[in-house]
Order: sequence, then structure tokens, then C-alpha cells
Amino acid sequence: MAMILAIQPDSGQASALRHALRAWAGAAVVIVESAEAALAAIDQQKPDLVLLHAFMTLGDETRVVRHLRALPNAGRLQTLLDVTLPLALPGIITGMVLSFARGLGEFGATITFVSNIPGETRTLPLAIYTYTQVPSGDESALRLSLIAIAVSLAALFASEVLVRRATRRIMGDDPEAGH
Repeated sequence: MAMILAIQPDSGQASALRHALRAWAGAAVVIVESAEAALAAIDQQKPDLVLLHAFMTLGDETRVVRHLRALPNAGRLQTLLDVTLPLALPGIITGMVLSFARGLGEFGATITFVSNIPGETRTLPLAIYTYTQVPSGDESALRLSLIAIAVSLAALFASEVLVRRATRRIMGDDPEAGH
């Protein structure tokens, strides 16, 4: 039988959570109230699924996630899919929505106040827009859209590399820092 470990500091909600998880998943459910208890339960009971409380402090959440990542059967890809992406998903979705809204705002401002003069005021979004307005321009619009996506992903990757490097230096784990 599968086993679910849930971290729920509110003992009043623990019973309802246990009942809901049993009914939904048909699994054994263990509920603990703290990160320390969760770490001990992970080592002793080897749960199939660990549910973190939404309002855990970042330090507690980080300790539990790092502990899970250190387990022998926690491969990098599996950890990415099961732990990292679900934790990052709200931020990723928020970033996508805000980026889309920002892009629409810039597109609207540019086309309204500067116009779309080929060779003078053309931006990537305006070029994509122009190609979608002419017959047989869809292929060019798609090509420019793919270029925009590639540039965005490259910028995101570079940002992530720089943030990780800075975090390692701050935490004292960077061999390049010359400690």
C-alpha cells in the first residue's frame, strides 16, 4: 500500500486532511506537525509522497526538500519532475502571465505612439504582427516567434546561472570564490 506523509502544523486540520487523503488516494497517511518530525518520518517510513504545508517557512521547506533530494533513489530528473517543478510552478505561471501582459503593453504602446514604420520603428513584436497581416506571412511570423522564444530562453538560462553562482558565493559553496 502506498504511503503519504503530510506536514500539517494545525492539528485541528490534520484529521480532515488524513480522511481526505485516504479517501482520495486509498493510501496510508502519516501526518506530522514540523519539519524535524518530517525528516525523521522520511527516514523511518520511506513515504511514496510527501506533501509540504503551504505556509512552511522557507528554511524548513528547504531542509525537507534537500533531505528528499539526498535519498538514494532520488535521481536528478525525478527530483526535478516531482519536487522542483511543482514548487516552482506558481512562480513560473506568474512570470508567464506577467511577461505576456508586459509584452502586450509594450506592443500596444509602440504601435499606438510610434507606429510601425518598416526600417525605422520595427520591433520584433511589430514585425511578427506585420507578417501575420500579409498573405503567406505566417511562416515568417512563426520563424520570428521561435527566435523570440529562443532569445527568452537564453536570457532565462543566463539569469539562472548567474543567480546560482551568486547564491553559491553567498552561501560559501563556490570554489571560484577562493575561500
